[in-house]
Amino acid sequence: MKAVYIFSVFSVFSVLSFALFYVYPADIFEAEITETDGSFTMELTLKNILFQEDLPPFVNKDKLLSVYPTVKGGLILFICIIGLPFMIAWRMTLRRNREEDQEEHSEEDMDLNE
Repeated sequence: MKAVYIFSVFSVFSVLSFALFYVYPADIFEAEITETDGSFTMELTLKNILFQEDLPPFVNKDKLLSVYPTVKGGLILFICIIGLPFMIAWRMTLRRNREEDQEEHSEEDMDLNE
């Protein structure tokens, strides 16, 4: 039951986190843009990395070969989409278990007092 709860909370928060970073135009994911003339590194949004749309005007789409996150960008992406939702799910599970344990102990105390 605990694993199902963790997985469901993790899934919900992962989807919400992905949607937030997909919609919100925060240039926080470092990516390498490779063109036929060369390559350069800059920070892009999640939407830009996934679909190569709305790239800065100096990027020539005819010469564009690839856009992929660097190690730094991949790590930030992993933390935002996987790490934070997992930490939230784990914390919610611990709080839920603590509340259930307190309820059990309070019921036991009431039984002993009677």
